[in-house]
Amino acid sequence: RSVESEKESSFSDNLIIRRSINISSSDSSTIFVSPQTSKSTDDSQLLVTAMSDDDVSSRLNAVTLLKDENSIIQIAMSDEEPEIRKLAVTMLKDENNIMHVAFSESETDIQKLAVSMLKDQNHLKHIVYSDVDADVRKVALSKLASRSDIEHLARFDMDREIRKTASQMLTKIDEKKQ
Repeated sequence: RSVESEKESSFSDNLIIRRSINISSSDSSTIFVSPQTSKSTDDSQLLVTAMSDDDVSSRLNAVTLLKDENSIIQIAMSDEEPEIRKLAVTMLKDENNIMHVAFSESETDIQKLAVSMLKDQNHLKHIVYSDVDADVRKVALSKLASRSDIEHLARFDMDREIRKTASQMLTKIDEKKQ
């Protein structure tokens, strides 16, 4: 037996799969499949695996298959394994979700990863002016585009390393102008 063609179409609450199976004569049959095969259910099943499987590699694999941003942020914010949270962060698309991780994550490496993914200058300013971790602030500072903010940090920031980094950035900006 060989499957010649397979078509899927949605009908009411069920998914209809039509298959033509070559058995000596052409036999066409219709199979009704419950809505469990829908993508949203697949994502919810993946989320269950990603959040509750005892095997870390199974959870990592499930996370890589997630498509739903809400599921991904849930993993990024709550998984006990930093490796899994880090993977989930790299999959985030929504700037506000990335900012949420950047501002609330307890692991510095994951926080720096999230900050490095930010594009919104207001989010970056918020991090550089308010985060307590100097390394996280440096990542945000390196992405700032506002010369006035960089100048302000170079002159007035409480952290000597931030002032130094901002001053070095200003020097590079001035060198490019020449």
